[in-house]
Amino acid sequence: MEPYGDRRGDSRHIVNLRAAKSFRVRSQKLSLTLDAFNAFNSNVAWGGNVAAGGSGINYQSGPTFGYVTAIVQPRALRFGVAYEF
Repeated sequence: MEPYGDRRGDSRHIVNLRAAKSFRVRSQKLSLTLDAFNAFNSNVAWGGNVAAGGSGINYQSGPTFGYVTAIVQPRALRFGVAYEF
């Protein structure tokens, strides 16, 4: 038996970006937005019981030791348009 917390997964570095531009058209406003979630497409293990120190990697003794149970969601882009009058 190893001490609790002896093994740990990789650090998770996730970058989310947002860009926005507003235009005035007479007394109205048009806004365009672009969001990029997980911009660099990180794929580290993620999940498990995070509140109890889970890392998305199974460290229980047995045949599934070291299995990755979940990974970070892939990169996603979201476009938005808002029109105020």
